[in-house]
Amino acid sequence: MYSRLLMGTILIITVIISVCPDLFLSFSSNSRDFSYNYYAFPPLDGNVTLAGKYLSGGINVYRYYSIEPAPMGIGFFGIGPDGPCIVRTSQVMARVSIGSLDISSSLYSGVMTYQFNSVMVYSSSGKNYSLWVQNVARIYSDNNSIEFIDNVWNFTSPNANVTGLRGNGNIIKFSSQTFYYYVASDLPGSMGTYSYPFTFYMLSNVTINSLGQPEILLWYNDGQGWINYDNITVTNVVDASNVSFLIDGYEYADNGLFYDEELVMGGPGGGLCTYVFSANIQMSIYYWNGNNFQEPLNTFNFGSDTAEKVNNVKDILGQSVNGQPYAAITSGSTSLGYLWNSEDVSSVTINSDVSNGSALIFPESVSYKDTFGIPPLGYIGDNFTVVVYPENYSILIYKDGVLSGESFVCAIAGKTELEKAVNFSVSTSNNITVFQGFSNYLNLTVNAVGILKIYLSIPSFISYTPIYSSFDQGTEIVSILLHASKNSPPGLYNGVVYVKLQDGQEIVKNIEISIEPRIFTVNLDYIFKGNKPSQIPEISLIFPNGTKENVTEGIYKVPYGTEYEISQEILDGNIRWITNHSIEGYFTSSSSLIIIYYEQYKVDFGFKIMGEYTSYTPQIVYYYLGRQEVTNPGIVWADYNSSYTYSKLLNGSNSTERWISYNNSGFIDGFNVTAVYYNQFYVNVNSPIKLYAKVSNSNISFVSGWYNYSEAINVENISYYITNTERILIIKMVPSNFIIVNNYTQFYAYPIIQFYVNISQNIPLKALVNGTETILTSNWYNNGTRVLIENSTYTMNFVRFLVLAVYPYNFIVNRSINVHLSLLKQYYVTVNSGVPLEAYINSTKEPITSGWYNSGTTIDVINNTYYSDSYTRFVILDIINRNITVNNPSNITVMTEKEFLVNINNVSQWYPASSRITLNANVPFYEVGSFKGTYNVPIGYTITVNGPIKEELVTGINILFVLGIMVAVLAIIVLIIIKRK
Repeated sequence: MYSRLLMGTILIITVIISVCPDLFLSFSSNSRDFSYNYYAFPPLDGNVTLAGKYLSGGINVYRYYSIEPAPMGIGFFGIGPDGPCIVRTSQVMARVSIGSLDISSSLYSGVMTYQFNSVMVYSSSGKNYSLWVQNVARIYSDNNSIEFIDNVWNFTSPNANVTGLRGNGNIIKFSSQTFYYYVASDLPGSMGTYSYPFTFYMLSNVTINSLGQPEILLWYNDGQGWINYDNITVTNVVDASNVSFLIDGYEYADNGLFYDEELVMGGPGGGLCTYVFSANIQMSIYYWNGNNFQEPLNTFNFGSDTAEKVNNVKDILGQSVNGQPYAAITSGSTSLGYLWNSEDVSSVTINSDVSNGSALIFPESVSYKDTFGIPPLGYIGDNFTVVVYPENYSILIYKDGVLSGESFVCAIAGKTELEKAVNFSVSTSNNITVFQGFSNYLNLTVNAVGILKIYLSIPSFISYTPIYSSFDQGTEIVSILLHASKNSPPGLYNGVVYVKLQDGQEIVKNIEISIEPRIFTVNLDYIFKGNKPSQIPEISLIFPNGTKENVTEGIYKVPYGTEYEISQEILDGNIRWITNHSIEGYFTSSSSLIIIYYEQYKVDFGFKIMGEYTSYTPQIVYYYLGRQEVTNPGIVWADYNSSYTYSKLLNGSNSTERWISYNNSGFIDGFNVTAVYYNQFYVNVNSPIKLYAKVSNSNISFVSGWYNYSEAINVENISYYITNTERILIIKMVPSNFIIVNNYTQFYAYPIIQFYVNISQNIPLKALVNGTETILTSNWYNNGTRVLIENSTYTMNFVRFLVLAVYPYNFIVNRSINVHLSLLKQYYVTVNSGVPLEAYINSTKEPITSGWYNSGTTIDVINNTYYSDSYTRFVILDIINRNITVNNPSNITVMTEKEFLVNINNVSQWYPASSRITLNANVPFYEVGSFKGTYNVPIGYTITVNGPIKEELVTGINILFVLGIMVAVLAIIVLIIIKRK
C-alpha cells in the first residue's frame, strides 16, 4: 500500500515538474538567468529589435507567451478586433476575489503572487521615459496570509537601471539590473490573514508634484480600508510632462515589451512558476476614464511583461451580477487568447443630470430587491461609462445616498450605447372632474426611462385602462381616460395613482375625482385687446327648451346642451372690434366662456423706393386676431398696437445690389404706414489695412459693405502704422479714391510695406538706393529697397563730416534698421596771413594754414617774426582769434608789418617798409662826406625804405674849405706882409 502511495506521489511530482519545471530548478527564461530574489518580480528580456517599434496594424500580444505556463489573469494590451488603440490614464485599479485556492511553487510551498502591472510614461527635456510599476499581492495559502510589495523597473531601454527614485523602499540589484522595491509591513492588512471567500483591491495612480517630478502612489484594500503604502518620487527630473499610465496597441515599449495594464497570477517572485491544483477566482481590471473606473473593451486571459507565471489554469469570461465581465479562473487548461473583446460586450455611457454621484447597474432580469449585494459605481462629472454583457439593464442614480435618477438601456454586443439618466418623477393635477355618463382625461407628466406600469385605485363606478409601456424619451405626457357611469353618485372621491418602473421603483400620487351632475355653472367674460368699445356686445343663450335670453358677462347656471351665440364684429368707421371665437356653441360641462375681442385699425400699408426703381414689392407680416398674417402692400385690418414687419429686403436683392428698409417695423397706432427702401450696392473693399473715407459728410471706417445709390465715397490715404517703425502705405487705389456708388464695385487698395531707416547722425549720406545715387536720410523706405552707403566726406557751410565707419552700410530694407555712423566733425579755419604761421595745435607746435580742423581742436597762434631772408622780415602786429577752440568755422587774421634791414655805417636796424630815413652825419668842417651803397646820396638826404639798404659814410678833405683856408691864410699873410711893409 505504501509503495503505491509513494509511486503515486512520485508520479504527481513528475507531472508537476514536467508542466512547471522551475518549481524545483532555478528559473531561466528568454536567455536570462535569474539569481533568485524574494522581492524581485522581474520583467522578461524584451526583443531589442522591437524596442520602440510602431506597427500600424498593431503589436503581437503572443510574442512572448503563446501557451501555459504563462502569467494568467487579465491583460489590456490596447488591441482588439477593430484594431489598436491608445489609452492614457492617471489611475488603474484591480479587483481579486478568491473563493478557494490550492497551489504549489518551488522553494516556497503554497506561495503565489497577484501582480497588478502597468507602465508609467513621462517626458522631460525632450526625451521620453517609461517605468514598469508593479503593485503585488503575495498569497501564502498554507497559512492564509497576504502581504503587499511594489517593484519599479526601467522600461526606457533594454536592461535599463532604475535610478533617482525616492520612496519607502530601496533600489537594489537583480542579476545585472537595478530596480526599486518596498514591502508593506506593519500596516493594516499586510502581513494580514484572510479567510475564504476573500476580496482585495489594488490601486496605482500617478501624479506630478510642485517641482514637476512624477510621483507614483501605490494602494491596497483587503478589507481594512484603502492603505497608501508607498509614494515614489522620480527625483532626477524636473518640469516633467505627459505623466500617465500608457496602454498602446500600436507600439512596443522601448525595451521591446508592451505598454499594457495586466492583473496576472505568477510565481512567488524571481521569475518562478506556481502550479494551481484547484482554484475559484474572479479578477477584474479598470482604468480611470476621467469620470469613473471603467473596464477595457478588449482583454486577454494572460499578461506578457512579467517573468513569473502559473500553470494548470483555466481562464475564461465570467459575468457578474451587474452584467460586467471578469476573468473567471479555475484549475485546468485553456488557450491563450481573448477573454472578451468589443464584439462580445457593449460600452454604455450614461449622461446624468446628477453630478458626482453613484450608479447601481443591474440586469432587467434581476429584481430591485435582489440588488443588495451589487456594488455601486461612483463617478464624477455628469456622465459615466461601463462595459457590460449584452442584456437590458436598469440604472439607478444616487446622490448622497438618495435616489435621484434612473435610466434603462438595451446593451447590444459590439455596440456603443448612449443613454440619458433622468430623475424619476410624476406630476399631475390633484383633482379631475368627470360628469355623470361622460369621460375625462387624467394627465400625468412622467419623467422616466424604462418599462413603466401605471394603474389606479379608484371607485368601481369609474372605469379606466391600465398602462404598461416603454418610456425612452425622458419626459412624456400620459393621458388616462376616466369614464363615470350614468348612475355615478355625485360627490368628491379619493383615488391613488401608482406609477411603477420595471426595476421596482414606484411613485404614488393621491388625486381627487369630482363626479358632477348635468347642470353646469358657466362663467361668461370678455377680454378686449386694445381699447373697449363704447357698446359692450351681448351673448344669446338658447336653452334646450327653445327659450332665448340675451346676457352680458357674469356667472350663470345652465343645463346640459345650452347653446350660445355671440356677435363677431363691432364696427366704428376705420376701427372695429372682432373676435376669432366661434360665434356659436354648446355648454356640456362647467366651464368659462372667455371671448377675446381685438381692436383693429384699417391700415394702408405702403412703401417707396430711394434710388433705382424695382418692380418687386415687399411683404408685410402683421397681426390679425392675435396671429401673424402676411400681406402685400394695400389696405387690411390689423390688430391695434400690434407689431408689423415689412420685408427687410425686397425680392431681387442679391449679393451685389439690394433694396433695404430701416423703418420696416413698428406698431399699429394709425391708419397709414410707409416703409422706405434704399437702393444699395455692395462695395467690396480689399485692403490689408484699415481704411477711412468721407461718406455723406461723415468720416467712417471704409469696409466692405452696402452703400446707398449715388452716394459719394472719398477714400482717405492714411498710412497704417503697425509699429512706430513699420507702416503700410497705400500706393494705388482702384478704381480710384473717389467713388460714386451706382453699381457693384470692387475696390482695391494696393499697399506697400515701409520700414523706418534711422540714421544715427543727422547728415546727408550719399548712397546708392536701388542703384540710384541719392542722399540717404532718416525716413521711410519701401520693403525690399536695396541700400549701399558710400563712405565719403560731407561738407556744408565750412563744416564737414568725415565718415569713419558705417554699420550696416549695405542692406536690404525688410525691417526697421538703425544705421550707426562713426563721424569726425571738422570746421574750416581760415588763416588770413601774409606770412607762414606756427601755432600750438592741441599743444603741439606746428605750422598752421587755412584748412579743416577737428571739432574741439585748440589753436594757439605763436607770435613769431617771419624772416623771408636775412634782410627782410615780417613783424606780427596783431592776431585776431589768436587762441581758439574749434567748435565752429573760424577766421584767424594776422596783421603784419614788413621790415627791411637797413645798415648804415655798419649799424643794422630794421625799418618798416616805406618808412623814410634821413642820412645825417657829423663830419669835421674840413671834411666832406656822402653815403655810398644802395643809394649814393649826400649827407642829409632822405631815402624811402623799399628794400634792404646798406649805406656807408665816405669822407674826404674839404678842398674848397682847404682852399679857402689857404686863401685866407694867404690873404692874412699878404695882409701881414702888407702891413709890415
